[in-house]
Amino acid sequence: MPYLWLLLLFASAVSDASETPAVISLGKPWKREIYQFADKLLQHSAWGIAHYQRNYLLTQKIAEQENIPFDSEVVFAAAFLHDLGVFPPYQIDDAEHSQTAVDNIESILLSVGFPMEKIPAVNALILGHMFYSEPGKDKLAQAFHDADTLDFLGTIGITRILSMTTRHRWAEGLTGALNTIERFHTQLPAKLKLTASKKLAQQRVNRAERFIQNLKAETRNGSAL
Repeated sequence: MPYLWLLLLFASAVSDASETPAVISLGKPWKREIYQFADKLLQHSAWGIAHYQRNYLLTQKIAEQENIPFDSEVVFAAAFLHDLGVFPPYQIDDAEHSQTAVDNIESILLSVGFPMEKIPAVNALILGHMFYSEPGKDKLAQAFHDADTLDFLGTIGITRILSMTTRHRWAEGLTGALNTIERFHTQLPAKLKLTASKKLAQQRVNRAERFIQNLKAETRNGSAL
């Protein structure tokens, strides 16, 4: 019984919360529903709820530094639903997950009372969010693209990549993870669109380089991973 009471108390706290653990406002009912949807159904060690929160906050930070108008509703919806296409029942083998998300997102947003006139803007952010995607000329879409790319760099980027070593065939264990870490920190900064993002990337690359050097020193240049 005590455990059941604690579980019910926790569930009540989540449903009544006014903000996420990362201090993102959940002041509107549709935001609480989207947050709970993502927290329950779109969880993963590398692109779960913590990643969505970081994308929102980092987009906000970049937008502030670049003097880009920040639509918190558009960014919130995009941040918490942009990876929808990698989770069942939405996932489609060999389909680009950004397009899959856009194909399904309208019905989800309308069902929770999201402003329908803003759905095209949400779609634009989602379609351009990956580092290999082109966000176009819209500055907010560029900021969102850069935020998602930056989350693959630095200490958090390393942590995310390492978390996939036993979950994804492409990761090929720790050796594959190290190769991915090195490749991302070499190639991804050039994918960034905005000056503020590039400055943040350099800081993260510097941190990653120290990690890579230390790891190689302790593993015969990575061959003993």
